Amino acid sequence: MKELTKEPTNVLPPETTPGQGSLKRLTCPHHTWTYRLNGEYAGRLAGAPLMNKVDFDRAACRLPRYRLEVWNGLIMICAAPDAPPLEPQLAGLTAKLAAYGLPELVVAYTEAWQGVAANWKVALENGSENYHHMGSHAATLDPVLPGRDTVVDDCDGRWFTMYTPFAVDALGASAQGAAGAAGRLIPGLSTRELSGMTIAGVFPHLVMALLPDSVTLARWIPTGPTTHDAHFTVLVASEARATPGFGAYIEASRQQLKTIQGEDVVAIRGVQRGLATDPGPSGGRFSHLERPLWQFQRYLADRLGQHSRLP
Repeated sequence: MKELTKEPTNVLPPETTPGQGSLKRLTCPHHTWTYRLNGEYAGRLAGAPLMNKVDFDRAACRLPRYRLEVWNGLIMICAAPDAPPLEPQLAGLTAKLAAYGLPELVVAYTEAWQGVAANWKVALENGSENYHHMGSHAATLDPVLPGRDTVVDDCDGRWFTMYTPFAVDALGASAQGAAGAAGRLIPGLSTRELSGMTIAGVFPHLVMALLPDSVTLARWIPTGPTTHDAHFTVLVASEARATPGFGAYIEASRQQLKTIQGEDVVAIRGVQRGLATDPGPSGGRFSHLERPLWQFQRYLADRLGQHSRLP
């Protein structure tokens, strides 16, 4: 497993392209074919040197097209042209998360683990329940956010939510520690939201951990049948950047994320090994804390069923 790389996925070669910025047109450095990026003809080929001596239809050459929707400040991409709009499916989740003001938060940092040796669905399921706190995170998360105290909301369809209160003996330290280190809690949160962690998920592969001082977005991107890349983006209130001690807060947050993800990687790799045994696992009953897992499996079964009915 290659850990903690910060290399993004690039359309253009990272060796010759700045990591940030904007382009009016996209030029492939290999043969200098150029594509439009704006206006009515966005994505279409604008120029292809020395192609005039062959039978070549420039108008038929274009970049792949994907559907985009912006939900709570996040750009959501869909490869299926006929899929229903996403926003109506997430109206209930939008209402539940309104107090966190997701569109107004800013990126504090990102981290990525590449080539994790487990199917992406195993990682998604691990991130969609707090039942494993008492096992995988017995010395780290569970003393502060006891998994057994989690309340899973009665959800269905495309999204889920759950709430875990801070442990009684850790409540004051948790809230004060977040305020003292970051200098800024997310404004407008209720007493309940300041007193614990909300986990929210959008199938197929987005899970959010919402805390009083930050929101962590987790995505698990498949790279093969038994491997995936894990991407994390941590958001904070915009005012936090100007707070004294913000750098130390970020470093502490990074170290905590590395610790928790390291524990999760051990767990999900173990599950993947179990799935590969012969005979395979016999299955079993879900805990009430694992409701999102069977909800996710129903989501997958529905999509696979639709696929099997295609001509």
